[in-house]
Amino acid sequence: MFAGCVCCLIAAFLILRWSGTSFAFDRVKSAVKFVLFGPLLASSVAAVPGALIYVVLQQDSSEFLSHWRLWWFGDALGLLILTPLLIGVIRFVQNGIPAFNWAKLAEFLLLCTVLMLLGPHFLEPAGGSFFEFYVTPVLMLPFGIWAAVRMGVPGAVLVVAMISAMTVDSLLGGAYLYAATNPQYAVWLAQELLAIVSLVSVGLAVLLAEIRQQNILLERRIEERTESLQAANNALNAANDRLQQLASLDFLTGITNRRYFYENAQRVLQRCRQEKSNVSVIMFDLDHFKKINDQYGHETGDEVLRSITKPVTHTLRPLDLFSRTGGEEFLVLLPSVQLEEAAIIAERIRHAVAGIVVEASGARINVAISLGVAQWDGNESLQRLVSRVDQAMYDAKNAGRNCVRIALPPS
Repeated sequence: MFAGCVCCLIAAFLILRWSGTSFAFDRVKSAVKFVLFGPLLASSVAAVPGALIYVVLQQDSSEFLSHWRLWWFGDALGLLILTPLLIGVIRFVQNGIPAFNWAKLAEFLLLCTVLMLLGPHFLEPAGGSFFEFYVTPVLMLPFGIWAAVRMGVPGAVLVVAMISAMTVDSLLGGAYLYAATNPQYAVWLAQELLAIVSLVSVGLAVLLAEIRQQNILLERRIEERTESLQAANNALNAANDRLQQLASLDFLTGITNRRYFYENAQRVLQRCRQEKSNVSVIMFDLDHFKKINDQYGHETGDEVLRSITKPVTHTLRPLDLFSRTGGEEFLVLLPSVQLEEAAIIAERIRHAVAGIVVEASGARINVAISLGVAQWDGNESLQRLVSRVDQAMYDAKNAGRNCVRIALPPS
């Protein structure tokens, strides 16, 4: 008994020393340390005084090595079978009753029932088998493997404990494995059998448990990585959208720029050509803008440019294109609008801008614009259309400014 206590204390000390309180049988690393420090090292050390007692007291004429081997293997097997079972019970008490998988529970009960029915026949010696031929006890190993694969470490530990109890009961009843006539040899064979069943079943369960944990961790990392990549992709798309927006906007006025106008106006003309609908265009620029810059400075000129965007935008529809295409030059594309209606819209724009007053350096600047209007003939290019409306705008300037002029039809 003292030697057994020493065995357990040595194993516990070494496991705590190298694994700490995080020891668990569902990790291969912990299971390997347990087998190394417990059944192999601690049991072999504790078997020395046990074998010496037999030799000193001359209870048996066998050699010391034979007694040591039997003692060591018995203690090692006890640790191998009982320790996972006891730790499982402790974890069960600490963590409470888990949520049962009733299908797995029913499968486990069925497995135990079949094992209890067939197990005794696997342990019968040759000549006494219910099947009238010899059945090797190793055939109980598939029960442990099945429990390891389907029920994990707890199921494998319980099945190994059942097989161990059945084997011990068979030995106590005088049914020696493999028809062994020597009790000591029969015990040795039984120990070998249980060692194989325990190591294979519990070891496989531990390995599968770690694989499942690694798969869970891998899936979690993949999900985190996917979420991270998705977030980065969303940020990149947002940044690209922002860059695209910045590339399409005029930095001073906040409306679209020349590049945006010409790219989208081409698409509008192509669609209207297919739909056979009208398109009109308005061009305007500020009257006497150079004088404003020279007299009041470029900052005031910039303020004048910014001041006209809001009233013009309020005059237009959401589908109309309104862009700053030059220093003080602006273009408006009006899909599905005829020339007469476009002229009315241009007059509204002129009237809205004419009401703007910008104060600078104590002076009040009355803003005015000159506008040209043209209607697309359905075939001419965008450049040709802009050229005609540009000429109409200069006609408005030549007519005294702050007015609207309509472009001549294309020749």
